[in-house]
Amino acid sequence: MRASTYLAAFVFASAALGLVNYTIQGAVAALDKATAHQCATHDWPADKAAATKAWCIDNGYSVAKR
Repeated sequence: MRASTYLAAFVFASAALGLVNYTIQGAVAALDKATAHQCATHDWPADKAAATKAWCIDNGYSVAKR
């Protein structure tokens, strides 16, 4: 194969990996935002309140009720 073919494959793969990375970062940010909201509003089942509140605190999320 010619060098230009390898270069084209490398550029395509790099772009694909960049897109995947961007998508994953967006998903993680959305999940983090939803988790912060859930911890701040105490949006969890009553029977799991103590464990969930402890998890939020242990992971750095505010549990101050909004």
